[in-house]
Amino acid sequence: MKTTLSLDSFGEVGAKAKALGDAANVAAANALLKGAQAIVPAAQAKAPRSLVHRTGRKRSPLHLADRIVAVKMDGKGVAGITVDGGPNGTSFYWKYLEYGTVKLAARPFFRPAALEKADEVSKIVQESLKDELGL
Repeated sequence: MKTTLSLDSFGEVGAKAKALGDAANVAAANALLKGAQAIVPAAQAKAPRSLVHRTGRKRSPLHLADRIVAVKMDGKGVAGITVDGGPNGTSFYWKYLEYGTVKLAARPFFRPAALEKADEVSKIVQESLKDELGL
């Protein structure tokens, strides 16, 4: 699961960009990626870190926070933040921390970071679309 951004959530500027169709896909994807990159530092700051990081079989040598990245989905005009390697990569346990389990309470870090940066991301994406598409 990813926290994603799409043009539908950026009001009039997003609607204009979407109306331009394929000509605007690259500009829209770049603008959404810039917005996602603004969320990454907040998510990294909120992600839990252990005092001692164990490395071993099938575990990343990095902390979870170090694996949070902004990504652009090719051809879909969507960008978001995720953990490098995906839900089943070496830092697979992020999904258990974000959503919780039967025995572990959720300690979300993606959603709070996205909500915290929502206004800033909206401005970044709208300004980027205006600059690249001349809207």
